[in-house]
Amino acid sequence: MAVLIILTDGREDLLIAADPEDECTTLSQPDWKCTTDADFCVIRRDAQGAINHVFFHGGSYAQCGARRVTLAEGATWMEQ
Repeated sequence: MAVLIILTDGREDLLIAADPEDECTTLSQPDWKCTTDADFCVIRRDAQGAINHVFFHGGSYAQCGARRVTLAEGATWMEQ
């Protein structure tokens, strides 16, 4: 599932959540060019469309376009 939240100041939040019973290991949101293997992921774009915040849990990476955030060894979540 993916949900787009548009804030009044023009920023946008993309929330991606996996079905815990689904065998799929990778989720994609083509409009944002995002891919993740996380159970839950939040990505924020500023009003100009640039990614400025990424949070994910239960996976190893989140990637939007050229920006890729990877989980540190031993961690269960990442925020950047």
